[in-house]
Amino acid sequence: MPFDIFVTRTSLPDRDITLTASGWNFLPWNKANTNSITKAEFGSVLKSANVYQKHSDDLYWIKHELDVPWCSAELVPTDDNGGFIQLSISLGNNYFMRVWKDIFQFALSMAEPLGARVVEGHYKEEITKKNINSAIDHDDEYYQQHFSNWRQTLDALSSKSQAPLEYPIGYEDSANEFYMFQIYPDKILPFQQIVREMNLNIDSVSTGAGGSFIKDKDGNPITRFFVNADGSFVLTPAYTFRDFSYIALGTCEIVEQFHKHLGGHVFFNQAPFTEDLKSFVLENSKGLGIEFYLIVNEHLHSTTA
Repeated sequence: MPFDIFVTRTSLPDRDITLTASGWNFLPWNKANTNSITKAEFGSVLKSANVYQKHSDDLYWIKHELDVPWCSAELVPTDDNGGFIQLSISLGNNYFMRVWKDIFQFALSMAEPLGARVVEGHYKEEITKKNINSAIDHDDEYYQQHFSNWRQTLDALSSKSQAPLEYPIGYEDSANEFYMFQIYPDKILPFQQIVREMNLNIDSVSTGAGGSFIKDKDGNPITRFFVNADGSFVLTPAYTFRDFSYIALGTCEIVEQFHKHLGGHVFFNQAPFTEDLKSFVLENSKGLGIEFYLIVNEHLHSTTA
């Protein structure tokens, strides 16, 4: 699940429970202003944000100053006038621990002009200018817990055949594998012979699910692959190491090399990898993984409707 942080002037629906040992909960905070945050106010506090994509007046994808995916910002409605702001960072984001700590200051900068408070979503505690430093202290248990959650999420991707999403979709920060090639070669050769003949740079460390990594010229894992008992191959991008566009397009190149060397048939997500499908995949692999995922879902829906 993503990491959430809330900017609110009112109570949060379905969250009015005892949240800390002291019994503090989400009751209206500022007696002088307990109104929900309006769409106009929401848009106003995001004017200076580095917006990657605006999906609607209620949902934005925000980019970090490092020029990498950061968080989604959503106005969650509680009444006809507006609601509260939910900032969410995907645990599938490669850059999670580099950008996570900055979300607190970002939330505080939004809250101040709104007369709102900031509440983090793990322990449901209020974040203020006075306690923000302890929240992002590398030696603090709170920081270490989130580092552990992030690593566990990334490590679980291989075993569950999941692909990470740079921005969350609801409460999901990963999805079923959506960028998978299957190669059924004409020539069935011993794998070590294929490695030698194709001059592949193979990582000696297994992925933990019977597969290995093919690395680029700089030694960075780019493609995760498996050899099946029938001699066929399954290849997917080596998520968690580089940006999606780099590993996706790199995986396409490796698939081409395999096909040229071994012949046979290539499938993408179980569909024949025709020239039309190849063009579609290459054209839509230049952005984020979540963008490709949404485009693929929309494409499949339109072709099966």
